[in-house]
Amino acid sequence: MSLSYPPPDRIRAVTFDVGDTLLSAAPSVGHIYSRVCARSGVDLDPERCNGVFEEVWKRRAVTGAAGGDRFSAASRGEQGYWEDLVAEVMADCGIDSSRVPPIAAFRAAFASPESWRVYDEVPAILESLRGSGYELAVLSNWDSQLPLLLRRLGLDHHFTEIFVSATAGVEKPDGRFFEMAAGRMGAAPGEVLHVGDRLREDYFGAVQAGMSALWLDRRGNGTGRGIGVDPSHVIRSVSGLGCSSTD
Repeated sequence: MSLSYPPPDRIRAVTFDVGDTLLSAAPSVGHIYSRVCARSGVDLDPERCNGVFEEVWKRRAVTGAAGGDRFSAASRGEQGYWEDLVAEVMADCGIDSSRVPPIAAFRAAFASPESWRVYDEVPAILESLRGSGYELAVLSNWDSQLPLLLRRLGLDHHFTEIFVSATAGVEKPDGRFFEMAAGRMGAAPGEVLHVGDRLREDYFGAVQAGMSALWLDRRGNGTGRGIGVDPSHVIRSVSGLGCSSTD
């Protein structure tokens, strides 16, 4: 198997986003929050929480320290970041602060494999790419628990590196994150293909750093050229990565 985009002879390594690219919250972030709350006797609407979480996550990326990452930018580090984010989500969902479960319960839930679903096509595609000689890595805006989660999900062995913003001190779309990943893999940015679901963080961030990129549009929401993306750079699943038989 080999990549048909970009030309295979240009690419030595492939980096992947994680959330909504390799795996998704089961059945959603809001449902995980709701389950944690239910154990403490708190009723939380998962659908409302989904919308609130997405807005809070975006706000905290925008307000993070310039040139850093959201976790190290927090006044009390990674733990403090999640304490503040959960508090904000709960408040926006109408939950009194006195009733919010401890942050450890949320972090344990999100580090559990039971809270995640690996997309069906992912293991076979990763195995095919690795077997064809491509170096694979993760490049994710995630906290320090990601390597543990990937190990628990049985995915970590596919990757030579797991680059996490919380430990790198920089997050997508900052070009330094992509450049750091390429350098650690011994490749020039132009020799790396990045695959992810977020336009700003993944597609445009990678392109601006000199990498090739594919935008993973699982929901079919995009229109290609209408949003500044070549339609040939849009895929609907990881199985659409452009692998073709070399036989």
